[in-house]
Amino acid sequence: MRSTMNYQAGDLLLMAFPYVGGAQSKVRPALVLLDMGDEDVLVARVRGNKRDASSNKGDASNLS
Repeated sequence: MRSTMNYQAGDLLLMAFPYVGGAQSKVRPALVLLDMGDEDVLVARVRGNKRDASSNKGDASNLS
C-alpha cells in the first residue's frame, strides 16, 4: 500500500522518537533525507544542542 504523503528532501516533520527502553517516546523534529516512494522515508533527527566541534576532534564517543 502506498503512503498518501509524499515528502521532499529538506522537509521537516514532527515524529515520535522512542526512548532507549522503547516503551515511551517523545515528539521531535526530523529532517527528510529521502522519500522512497512507498511507506519508507529516511529521516535524521534534528537536535537543538549546540556542541563545540573544535573540542571534540578525533573523539567519536560523544556522537549520538
